[in-house]
Amino acid sequence: MSLAGMTRFVLLLNVVGWGVLLLLIAPQRYDLGSTGVFGVGLGVTAFLLGVRHAFDADHIAAIDNTTRKLVGEGKPAQGAGFWFSLGHSSVVFGLSALLALGIRALAGPVQDEDSQLQQTLGLIGTLVAGTFRAMLETCG
Repeated sequence: MSLAGMTRFVLLLNVVGWGVLLLLIAPQRYDLGSTGVFGVGLGVTAFLLGVRHAFDADHIAAIDNTTRKLVGEGKPAQGAGFWFSLGHSSVVFGLSALLALGIRALAGPVQDEDSQLQQTLGLIGTLVAGTFRAMLETCG
């Protein structure tokens, strides 16, 4: 893919993302707990944190190593960062969507103290905590 094509695609993703926030999400005035509204300010914050995250050392190192390997093999390396970021953001988006669906599906059973889910998670939590405490006493 050419540099111009990658630029157009990134711009398209930004237009779609900001359009969804401004046209679909913000007008709904979703509450975010008791502290405020889920809106444009939170979207700007998330966007800027994502931009900052893009420059984390592990991301730069992964892209740099891949680029060096491709150049060393005589292969084109111009799109290494583009494809890395597209793959990474796709995984984050997919996991966020699954988390949102899971939260919606589990909200009722988690809030109901008599639900089977609540009892099972309580038992698992106790077993895990007890196991780690026993390991700590054995090793420590």
